[in-house]
Amino acid sequence: MHILFADDHLLFRESMEIWLHQELSGIHIHHAASFDEVIAQFPRHPSFNLIVLDLNMPGMHGVLSVASICKQFHPSPVLILSAACNPLTMQLCLTSGAAGYATKSSDGTVTMEAIRTLLSGEQYTPPELKQSIELPQMSVKKLELLAALANGDSNQQIATRLYLSEGSVKQYISKILRMLEVDNRTQASIKAREILAIGTN
Repeated sequence: MHILFADDHLLFRESMEIWLHQELSGIHIHHAASFDEVIAQFPRHPSFNLIVLDLNMPGMHGVLSVASICKQFHPSPVLILSAACNPLTMQLCLTSGAAGYATKSSDGTVTMEAIRTLLSGEQYTPPELKQSIELPQMSVKKLELLAALANGDSNQQIATRLYLSEGSVKQYISKILRMLEVDNRTQASIKAREILAIGTN
């Protein structure tokens, strides 16, 4: 059974490897410390029994990188193990293809439950999403706009990239600002980076 553990903190990876060997038998742990190192595993190991992935490593753009990794290694299940604890971040990771999400602040039993669940072929929903909270629905267009706000792009840049008129972009941005409950683009950029888990480690 092959598990890829991707995190840029060596001590954390090594501690997790020791723990996983204690909890699971017959496993082989592979390491990656950046987005590029994850992708570089593909020629040698096009599929894993499990990929444990941190959102904030060199080369990673938080939620935006999850979809590409899930697509690259499909059907390998991906468990996000991250410090980011925003429920919307969790939801976006799951809708982007991740099979489960656990926070680094979770109790060890919760993390192991998530790992065993994915290894059994099922999906793991974090406790934070099982609570009766109402999260805004995120379309692909909203996600693209959120990424643009996180990047600090102008309306003209967004319009060119997404093939929209600047008038349409202004309308979309107004809706995003209301959704994020902020008053201006600077606040929106900060909130967008938090939700997308960009630079939040």
